[in-house]
Amino acid sequence: MIEIFSPMFFNMDLFWSHLIFRWIVRELNDFQKNYPFCQGDPRCAKLRFAGISDLPDCILLHILSFLPTKTAFLTTVLSRRWTHLCHHLQHLHFKGITIPSPPPSWCRYHLPSLKTLQLYNVKTSVGNLEELLSHCTALETLVLDSVCRFQEEGQLSICFPSLKSLHFKSYWGYTVRLLLVIDTPSLKRLYIQALSGFREIRVRNLHNVEEASIDIYKQSSVLEFLVELCRIRILELGLSVFDCLPEAPPHRIPELTCLQRLELTVRCFDTRYIMDMLQKCPMLKLLAIVFNRQYVISDPHPSRKWELPVKVPTCLASHLKVIKIKRYFESRDDRDFFAYVLQHGLVLESLDIQVDRAKAEAFPEELSLLPRSSKTCQINFSWLYDYVNRETLIAMDRISDLPDCILLHILSFLPTKTAFLTTVLSRRWTHLCHHLQHLHFEQNQFPYRNTWPDVSTKKRFLATVNWILSRHKAPPIRTFRLTCDLNHSDEYTVEWFIRKVSGPNLEELNLHLSFCCSGPKVAIPNGVFSCTSLVTLRLKGGLIITPSPSAPSCGYDLPSLKTLQLYNVKTSDGKLEEILSHCTALETLILDSVCPYFFEVQLSICFPSLKSLHFKSHFGETLRLLVIDTPSLKRLDIQVVSGFREIRVRNLHNVEEASIDIHKQSFVLEFLVELCRIRILELGSSVFYCLPEAPPHRIPELTCLQRLELTVRCFDTRYIMDMLHKCPMLKLLAIGFNALQYIILDPHPSRKWEHPVRVPTCLASHLQVIKIKRYVESRDDRDFFAYVLQHGLVLESLDIQVDRSRAKGFPEELSLLPRSSKACQINFCWIPKS
Repeated sequence: MIEIFSPMFFNMDLFWSHLIFRWIVRELNDFQKNYPFCQGDPRCAKLRFAGISDLPDCILLHILSFLPTKTAFLTTVLSRRWTHLCHHLQHLHFKGITIPSPPPSWCRYHLPSLKTLQLYNVKTSVGNLEELLSHCTALETLVLDSVCRFQEEGQLSICFPSLKSLHFKSYWGYTVRLLLVIDTPSLKRLYIQALSGFREIRVRNLHNVEEASIDIYKQSSVLEFLVELCRIRILELGLSVFDCLPEAPPHRIPELTCLQRLELTVRCFDTRYIMDMLQKCPMLKLLAIVFNRQYVISDPHPSRKWELPVKVPTCLASHLKVIKIKRYFESRDDRDFFAYVLQHGLVLESLDIQVDRAKAEAFPEELSLLPRSSKTCQINFSWLYDYVNRETLIAMDRISDLPDCILLHILSFLPTKTAFLTTVLSRRWTHLCHHLQHLHFEQNQFPYRNTWPDVSTKKRFLATVNWILSRHKAPPIRTFRLTCDLNHSDEYTVEWFIRKVSGPNLEELNLHLSFCCSGPKVAIPNGVFSCTSLVTLRLKGGLIITPSPSAPSCGYDLPSLKTLQLYNVKTSDGKLEEILSHCTALETLILDSVCPYFFEVQLSICFPSLKSLHFKSHFGETLRLLVIDTPSLKRLDIQVVSGFREIRVRNLHNVEEASIDIHKQSFVLEFLVELCRIRILELGSSVFYCLPEAPPHRIPELTCLQRLELTVRCFDTRYIMDMLHKCPMLKLLAIGFNALQYIILDPHPSRKWEHPVRVPTCLASHLQVIKIKRYVESRDDRDFFAYVLQHGLVLESLDIQVDRSRAKGFPEELSLLPRSSKACQINFCWIPKS
């Protein structure tokens, strides 16, 4: 037990402690409100009405660990339980308090589990601090920052075999004859700042330290530390070291063979000190020199002149890549030093100098003219006080010095309207904008003058596009994107836009059009489908693909097309089939509500390179045969409500993720047979109409399936169990009830829950998560939940989203069911109100 508070602070700290605990209780109640699925759990219900004292000891100890130790011990006035907890704290944090000396007879230090001890501005005697540390046998992190001592003489020993991090900081004025002993064989990080007050410092066993910061005023102590830090990799020498170490003979400074990063804090540019340190660090990669501008002094050795080193430092010729000078202050022989390191730095990559702009004068220009041995070396300047005026802004305008090709590449990433705003800068930018190869127009970039779209805004937008295209100069356009709303009178304008940008160099065409009312649509010229360089083609809404009367024999040629996306596009008889037959390199295909004018006999999607297919059809009987043959396909999304007499699929063995929503049983079974290696599968609500009626032996086994999502209209447990039997490796099962307006009654009311003959393999070995979305209660759902909880040996989570108004006692009832998996949790959340 340690007394850590004084009576004069007791009342105020108790007040703040009371506020902290009230805040914790309020946060717990807010958590339950924000996460209502907890309300079905009796443990969460208890939290709502109980205080913080009802939490288990492990949680209370975790909460107390975030408080200062003085504040934590104030809770001992509450009950004996809190006293017991405080004596088991593993993290102590003292600040501005007193450790009494000598300790009372009834108080004995005993901290066998203490790993972190941090003392900031703590008053104690040396003997008492020594006794406290001697009982911390498992200490790993120790911070002693401005610890005040009442007596002048004594010894402080920091000897811990397990200590990994030590931070020691002491200022002058408290002791004058103290002996400090450090013996830490496992230490990794060391920070020591001792400006005065030590008679002697003895260090041993620091050979494992990798990172250290030393700021000691005594030369002998600094040298003793450097001798012990034989394997140091990162070293920082503070301002006090600069006052003593440069006077040491170079042969007394040990060689730091593993050092890779060195930071020196200096008061002036002492090149001899810097070169001596470079000679002692053969593996150095980064050198940082920091000027302490608050204490900048004149050169303490004005008679010294730059002396060319007898031999080039090893690190400079082989390892040193970066030199950083922070808060640089000019001195006498700094130019010679910079010239030397640039000449002999064979692998030097960067020389970064932070300098006062007002005092720099011609220094950056002078330094940039020095010869460099490393071809990759760059000299970078940053300003210490970055004040900017008009002349500076002009001098900093570097983008205008770039060549036109780079500026055009930069402008290609901007919307065209934003790019054309640069024309106010100079005539050069106007010239660049008229040579843009990537044009991107969106009507929403032209805000409406009223709260609704007006005709003048549309006309202004189309006039702008027309003006830019009519004045466009070579080189040809590579990308054209247009998003806008159209009237009947605008159709021919947009068709002219398309003809204007079409050409042998067009790589991307993206049209997203919408009409105010139904009627004629924009016809896509045949020339678009003969662009040999076209890579991406996206057509959405209000577009027609039809033969051109002026060129009925125009041939299609799209050898480079990789992405074809058609949304709500109308085609003529045979047109779509003919276009697809010329897309030999297609990788992504989207056909969403593509409606032909006449009956099509067959639509074939046969591409050896296709990787992603999205097909959606909601229309009447328009296509009689759909053929899919894609051996490289990875992702498949097909939704067919009606309209096909036959679907043939082949070579889908590489598909990993699929979503199927087809109304006909034979089509669904054909897809499942082909998807033998599927890993993620989603079966839509249309499948629910047909697949449950299929005999279980006709449903193929999906041996690689890990995630299955079923969309249902009622809780058909037989359908769900049949699917579980066919997925032996299943890890996640999601059951989503369709939107509430489509939920129907159980189509088989006479069916009763039938106990499976054997437990599904996945349920006993792999199934970890079950999710029920928009759940609606049905007849035998309780039996299903009881079964999966009883036989789910590795089940971790059962998440159910339910309507709060219809739940009644369902969450409580389900939470009482027995579970075979000890890690299984049942979580409830509510369907949001529309």
